Parts: sequence; structure tokens; C-alpha cells
Amino acid sequence: MKAKNNDNSSLIATFIMFAMLLLVWWGMENTEVALFLIEHPVMILPYVAEKLVDRFGYLKLISGGFTIALFLIFLLFKPDNKLINHNRNVIRGAKVLPSRQLKAILKKQAKLKGQPQLKIAGLPIPAKLENRGFFMFGSPGTGKTQAISQMTDIISKRTDFRAIIFDRNGEMLEKFYNPRRDFIFNPFDARSIHWSHVGEAARPETMAAALIPQESEKEPFFSNAGRAVIAELFRQTNSNQELWELLKSDTKALHSFLAETLAARYLGEERSATSILSTVSNYCQFYACLNQPRNKALSFYDWGRNNSPRWIFVTLREDESELLKPLYSLVFELMLRGLLSNKNRTIKTAIIIDELGALNQLPSLDRLLSESRQYLGCPILGTQTEAQITKIYGAEDTRIILQGTKTKLILNCTDPRTAETMAKIIGKQELIYIAKNRSRSHRSGRSGSGRTDSFNEQLRESYAVMPDQLANLPDLRGYLKIAEFCAPIRLKHKKFAARARRFVSLPSLSPNQSIEEQWRDLEE
Repeated sequence: MKAKNNDNSSLIATFIMFAMLLLVWWGMENTEVALFLIEHPVMILPYVAEKLVDRFGYLKLISGGFTIALFLIFLLFKPDNKLINHNRNVIRGAKVLPSRQLKAILKKQAKLKGQPQLKIAGLPIPAKLENRGFFMFGSPGTGKTQAISQMTDIISKRTDFRAIIFDRNGEMLEKFYNPRRDFIFNPFDARSIHWSHVGEAARPETMAAALIPQESEKEPFFSNAGRAVIAELFRQTNSNQELWELLKSDTKALHSFLAETLAARYLGEERSATSILSTVSNYCQFYACLNQPRNKALSFYDWGRNNSPRWIFVTLREDESELLKPLYSLVFELMLRGLLSNKNRTIKTAIIIDELGALNQLPSLDRLLSESRQYLGCPILGTQTEAQITKIYGAEDTRIILQGTKTKLILNCTDPRTAETMAKIIGKQELIYIAKNRSRSHRSGRSGSGRTDSFNEQLRESYAVMPDQLANLPDLRGYLKIAEFCAPIRLKHKKFAARARRFVSLPSLSPNQSIEEQWRDLEE
């Protein structure tokens, strides 16, 4: 095997070449002296010594010569048996490109004319990948929300995009809400649209499956029974208030109301009926805050299905999380069902969920990720840790979700398991390392000692980016994995002007008022 030159030899060769260039330059500036020295080479050393002493003096000359000698010794006698990492070559597997190189590659790919191009950390997203899904990973404060906000800012300038945003604490609404175009959905916000199961275009069974997740594959009875009961209540009731009053009634009254339906069989036995009703009630507590009317009503299924350019901000304050989580999971699933029911839309839909683990499982998300190109869906998802997703979706569905998003932004991941998973996503690589071994031996019968250098190639498999590197990334630094490419990135923090209040409280209304009176008070 032919040995390769090491870095020390390269540095020495560079040093000699630089010295030769200086010598040629000096000869051109001092032609007569140079010709004389060429004809009388024995005079070169005395001439150079005299000039150096005149220029620098004996003390500086000795110090400089000593420093150069030490530097050359260091290069020649560096510690042995170390891998020469600079000479490693990736022969297969993942490669991490410089960000400038990746940017040049992405710029050559097709982009839409007349529309701002989506970007992450200044790197342009090719048009063909806009509908292939985005996932942002990062610990709190590392830049995940900043990256999503910058993408949302570009989307807001696009005429071929609309968005539905799960907005915790109203940050996105504050930055991007347009009152002439957008809807707000939060039962406790005075600006909110009205929602009712009565106005939804989806089948009651579809809404029931979206509302009550399958809690256990081994014991699905109570989940299935709860879905059957709430599906019939969706079908039989005519208002949010009527459904809530039925849920507050005892099992006998509810059994009587559903007597002519298949769901009634689940409520015949008192003990099981109580457990089933408890399951339904746990996921329907939000109906207590849907009694008050609003000035607008919306079907999330229809919005997903049609070409409406309106945006929807689904806002949430932390103290409302447990109450509204089932409702918000329901409306997002209904929107996804509507989205996946129509291939003839002309407008793209950004589904922006900064914290995917804050919602219950969305059964249609897997299908959206695999078929988003056909339905013009653009999922932009985020999470702090892998465990937050696995807890909701399970290991297998989490793997499907990760594989289904073609563009991933990986920021600081202090959670070891998440860092390990992200390192796997970036990929492994097989590399050739050139290892140098140096040995010394005394030569018999001769003075001095001999030195032998040997080189050999070592094939190793390693992560392209180690988990520890991801766990120790500074804020706003990370890696962008886009299709088969990966590059380190640096986010620039961007400030956004406040365009709207995050939350506007409802006026206080008496619970004893009739619906008509509440409507009148809200409209005044």
C-alpha cells in the first residue's frame, strides 16, 4: 500500500516554497548582487550573515534562529501513533457538507417564480420539498420557535399558502395575525369563532374516533364503547348545550335518550355504563365552555377540504391545556381528514404545530406525511424530545413520522436518547483513517539511531455527527438535514413587531342568561 504524505511534510514543503518565492523576489530586486553570488557561491553564507547582523543585530538573529529551529523540531517530532484525522476519507454513507456548499447545491434546484422561497437559516428550500414535511428538534430556548417563526413569516407573504397554527401562549398570533383575513379559535378569547359538532361536515363516527384516542390495544373496550356513545350523541343532539346537559345527566337518562340506537347496549349495565360515561366525559369537559355563542361558526373539515385562503390560529394558554387538549386534537384531526379528501385544491396548507406532543394522537398525520404532495399539505412540526412524541404515538408510529418529514432542523438536544436518534437521522459513515506509526532502533556497529515510519489504512464506521456534539450545541446552532444532504447551520435571531394582542378575555356573562340574551349582550 502506498503511504500518503502527512501534514508535517506538507507544512515543511509550503515553508520551503515560500522561502524560494522570497529568494526569487529578492534576486529580481538585486540583480547585480544575485549574479555575483551565483558566480561565487562560497560568498553566499558570509554575505547573508553580514546583512542579517547589520539588519537585526546578534541578539535578535540568535533568538529568531532558535525559534525557527524549535518550530521545525516540533513539526518533525510530534507524538507518534496518532490518527491523522485530516486525511480521513468518507468512502460511503452520510456526509456533512459546509453550509455554503449546500446552499450552492440548493440554489441550483427549481424554485417557484414570483413567490418568496422558504428558507431555514438562510438555506433555500427547493419547491419540490415544500410539501414533504418539516420537523424541528431542540431543547427550550435553542431556536426551534425562532426557526418556525421565520418560516411562517415567509409563508405569510406567499399567495399560494394558507396556514393553521397550534399556537401555545399566542406568540404566533401576536406576530402574524391579520384581522381582515384570519380566524382565531379559543373558547375563552372574545375574538374566537364558534364551533359545534352540529356544523361539522364529517361523519359522527369520524369525529368520535378523533376525539377519543385508542387508550390501550389490549383493552380497547372502553375506548370503543365511548366512541360509540359520543358518536350517537353527535348525531342526536342539536347544540353544544344539549350535548353537555346529557353528559351531566345520570346513566339512566342517557340510556333512555339513546334507547333506539346501537350505543344503548353499552349503557344497559350500571357499572360498565358508569365507566363508559366517565371515559366520554373526560374527553368532553370542554363542552362546558362551548355554551356561549360566537359571531362566527366554522367547520374545520370543510376548511381543510376547500380553498379558503383564511388562516386559523388555534391558541392555548397553559392553564387551559388539559381542558382544551381533546378539543384541539379533534379539530386538527377533522381538518386533516378534510385536507385528505380533496386532491383538487390549488392552495397549499401549512400545518404548524410547534409542540406536537401537546396534542393527542392525530391518526391522519401518518397519511398526510406519506401523501402530502398530492394534497398540497405542508406539515411544520416541532418537539423538544423524542420521548414527547413516543409517549403519544408509540415507537413505531414515531419512526414513521420521523421518516415522513424530509427536512429536519436539529438544534441542541440535551436529552441523550433524542441526541442519539438525531445522530442516527443524520447518518453513519464509513471512513478511511491513515494511521502513522513511528519506531526507533539503534543501529549496530554504527553511531546514532534509525527511525522508521509506517502508514496503514483503517476502515471505521462512525456517526457523521456524534450525539455528544448535538447535546452540546450552543443556542441557534445546529444541523439541517434536507433530503440526502446535511450541513451545519447558524440561525440569526429575528425580532417581529407585535401586530395583535395574544389574548382578549370574554366579557363576563351571567350563567342564568338565556342563549338569546347572551347573543344580544355580545353583539352590543
